[in-house]
Amino acid sequence: VDILGNKLNGTIYADGKPHRIENGLAVIPVNHTVELYYPGDEYHLPAKIVAKPKPSPLLYLIPVAVALAGFVGFKAYNRYRYGVDVEFAKELPDLPLIWCVGERIEFVVKCRSKYVIKTDGRVVDNAVIFDKAGKHVFEVLVVDEKGKVRNVKRYEITVVSDYGEAISLVFKTLENTLGVSKSFTAREVVRVAKCRLEKTLTSLEKYVYGNRRNYSRQDFVTAFEEVKSCLRELQL
Repeated sequence: VDILGNKLNGTIYADGKPHRIENGLAVIPVNHTVELYYPGDEYHLPAKIVAKPKPSPLLYLIPVAVALAGFVGFKAYNRYRYGVDVEFAKELPDLPLIWCVGERIEFVVKCRSKYVIKTDGRVVDNAVIFDKAGKHVFEVLVVDEKGKVRNVKRYEITVVSDYGEAISLVFKTLENTLGVSKSFTAREVVRVAKCRLEKTLTSLEKYVYGNRRNYSRQDFVTAFEEVKSCLRELQL
């Protein structure tokens, strides 16, 4: 443009090569610094400038992308090297982490690095034994070569004195889902749910009202399966 801002036509030279100017615009395909020379015309004086091609905005994203890729790669590497998972020996994959006092709880730790097991129970080989009822924390601390903790996987294990209590805990999930009053009996809860929970109901009533003890782990598993089936029906 000229000093008044008028868009010019004519020819401009980039490192001596001519390029057509139309309505003030000339497209010059270069990727390096170039000398631009406008020879002028009968109304305009010559002009010359050294110009640098404007980089694509995407170029500014390259350092960010490289840094992000490095960060993601680092995190992925850490997950690969220091990732950890624990598989507890259970009859069903989604069975709650509930066992009885003194019972041997077997587990397998899957980890590519060194790890330390931290718990208030007795760890024997690939098993832990709790001597007191209540909630217990089972932790696996993954450490590097220098002994620095890189990852921690934490599990909460419920230990009961009798599996009748475990049945009550499983049945509690149904009560919470239905939102029934705490004053409801187990039979009233089942009536609201409209599900077949015969074995669970019998076990609960004998545990709560008949003071029966020494329920087996299979009784607990059966109750879990019945309640789980009932919850599935309620979602349909």
